[in-house]
Amino acid sequence: MQGRGFNRHFGKSKFTHPCRTVTHSIPPTFQPHGYKWVRFTGARYFVPGMICVGKDLDGLNLVVGRALHHGDMLPAKVKPEHGVAYVCHNGSEHMKHDFEILMPAEFHWVHASNGYVPPHAVESGNTVEGEMLYVGRAFQNGIPCVGKVHRTHGVLYVPYEGREIPFRDYEVLVLS
Repeated sequence: MQGRGFNRHFGKSKFTHPCRTVTHSIPPTFQPHGYKWVRFTGARYFVPGMICVGKDLDGLNLVVGRALHHGDMLPAKVKPEHGVAYVCHNGSEHMKHDFEILMPAEFHWVHASNGYVPPHAVESGNTVEGEMLYVGRAFQNGIPCVGKVHRTHGVLYVPYEGREIPFRDYEVLVLS
């Protein structure tokens, strides 16, 4: 089933303020791109600047993360208040308790389609075959969903209600 993809919710947005308290046990390090991935664990540590993509149906924050699944490092939608992340892989949604949160320099969302990835897109991981994956976003039933832009498949895949939903129209998170 094809998701709704690009709609009125999209537009250039900057996400530079914190959502909530994040926990991690190792000090974050910045990548050469100006962003960092921070491990989310049980130790309390306030980290300002999580990339909020919106609110879930229950009103809780959804933020950008990534997690390892069967050797692939995949973009994830994260519910920090619940301490869980969700990735999609091989047609299904998978819950993760070991994951990382994206911490920014400054970002904005850029509309894209059919596997296109604009310059300065946020790299979130790769497949076991070595294909780079990028952070993307689309709305499914009014909910902002973070997922993986898979260039060779020509789509953004997002985890939603136990499934992996493909979108031909989506947004890509880009470093400003």
